[in-house]
Amino acid sequence: MSANNNIKDMILDIDPNQIDFSNSTEVKEVFLKLLNTYANSQNVIFKLREENQILKDEINKLKGEKGKPDIKLNKKNDEEEDEEESFDQETKKKKKRNRNSKKPNIKIDREEIAEFSEEKKKNLPLDVEFKGYREVIIQEVKIVTDNVKFKILRYWSSSTRKTYEPNLPEQYNKGEFGAHLHAFVLMLYFIGRVTENKIVKILKEVGIIISPTKVLDIINGNEDDFSKEKIDILNAGLTTTSYQQTDDTGIRINAVNHYMNVYCNPFYTAFKINENKKRETIRKFLNGLKSKILNLVSDDAPQFKEVTESLALCWVHEERHYKKLNPILTFQKKLLTNFRGRIWEYYDKLKEYKQKPTEKIKIKLNKEFDKLFSTITGYEELDHRIELTRAKKENLLVVLDHPEVPLHNNASEQEIREIVVKRKVSNGLRSEKGKLAWENHFTILGTCRKQGISYWEYLKNRFCGIEQMLLAERVASHAITT
Repeated sequence: MSANNNIKDMILDIDPNQIDFSNSTEVKEVFLKLLNTYANSQNVIFKLREENQILKDEINKLKGEKGKPDIKLNKKNDEEEDEEESFDQETKKKKKRNRNSKKPNIKIDREEIAEFSEEKKKNLPLDVEFKGYREVIIQEVKIVTDNVKFKILRYWSSSTRKTYEPNLPEQYNKGEFGAHLHAFVLMLYFIGRVTENKIVKILKEVGIIISPTKVLDIINGNEDDFSKEKIDILNAGLTTTSYQQTDDTGIRINAVNHYMNVYCNPFYTAFKINENKKRETIRKFLNGLKSKILNLVSDDAPQFKEVTESLALCWVHEERHYKKLNPILTFQKKLLTNFRGRIWEYYDKLKEYKQKPTEKIKIKLNKEFDKLFSTITGYEELDHRIELTRAKKENLLVVLDHPEVPLHNNASEQEIREIVVKRKVSNGLRSEKGKLAWENHFTILGTCRKQGISYWEYLKNRFCGIEQMLLAERVASHAITT
């Protein structure tokens, strides 16, 4: 067994670049072919073992037993972590902490003066002098009921034989629950990801008696108004940049599979749920909008192709294909590490070009792409991956003609992540009303954040009838002129 391990280690550590093949290039080609065949077979064996273990676990579960425990791998050592981080710049870069004071952004509701009690004043030195104040801001919330019993005046007219009553104020015209409670329920559900039953329990803890059915009515209510706002936001958003970013994720409605698409840019976010993810479905939806999308930024999913004039692919997604390669041999690992480094170097040049685009640099980057993705390393899987990337040149280099277009699709991925987490909590949707509520409120919530508006304040004002600029109007104010 030890001898076999030694032979295996010797094979893994072979570096063809350290061997003299000057007398025969054919021998080198055969040697590389054998090494690649060995590496590929080891990968196949590894995958088969994984699949075999999954099947064994499934059989054990069917027999009422437990599968193999899922024990996490040991943490990588510092050297391995440094190597991994160097190639995940866009997804793993640690943001510098913003140490600026948050005090200027804190809303002050009231001021109080902290004074000594009369007893402690007596213990102060006789020569103390007043030198002003030292300010301390304490943030606090109060969760209390504000239940109101209205005594509504009633008048009777014998001539008309009718009873006359004044209307309640706008914020109390929503039945037995007020505008602020409506807004609070929606905030708990869409921001807090709290389920309907948990919302009932939270409200009961503070003295509100409400049923799960009523909570669901609040979540799914007013959808006609919100649906119009959603469409208006989307149409306004399409006018603000020459590109739009998109992504999708699966979602179940009444036990049937659907797909939620997100469309966004720095000024808005909009969601749309479709029955399928076919290209024709997306194209039909986009063609029905007032403004047309010129450049679409997405991953390499087939449903996003040929639906707009131009499709810009995400560089982070493309590089992820290289990250997923699983080289066995030491020299293959070095080749992959080196090539991933070259990709990120080229990516940095594209970022610089976006800041100061010129025709000269454009031509240079075009040639550099051809050179980089024509590399032949001798590592078959890597060479095949390089060839696939080269075939996507037109879509990966949209930025050369349109420097305003992002190089990655992180923005839409972050937006869709909100849906993924909520989906796990809620386990899907059960009705058409719920579908509309998710589309509408996640659109409004995402757009509020990008416009620097509190979703809570926006809902309160809307339900109370307080006049405010519609989100679509705010988004439209950023429209670009052609």
